[in-house]
Amino acid sequence: MNDFLDYLGSLSIEQTIVQEESEELRNGKIREAISKLSNRQKEVIHLRYFQNLSLDEISNLIVLPKQVVKNLLSKSYAVLRVYLKSTYLIILFLSFF
Repeated sequence: MNDFLDYLGSLSIEQTIVQEESEELRNGKIREAISKLSNRQKEVIHLRYFQNLSLDEISNLIVLPKQVVKNLLSKSYAVLRVYLKSTYLIILFLSFF
């Protein structure tokens, strides 16, 4: 019985390692994709998702109309979508193992 429990414990460690490696891969791909953005796009992404600011707050902070902020975010999403599309397929594939 103890051998079986040890086996289950080692399986969990292996799964943890795979999960950590998958997260590492995903984070690296996200950083790589973000590096493809312009400085202004990086700024609005950072303010929106890492500082949790509203569109109005971002607009006031960087002194741009709210619509410009929306456009910057929209263009940023498009760039990120292109660069991250293959990453999610890889992570999905790895999650089955």
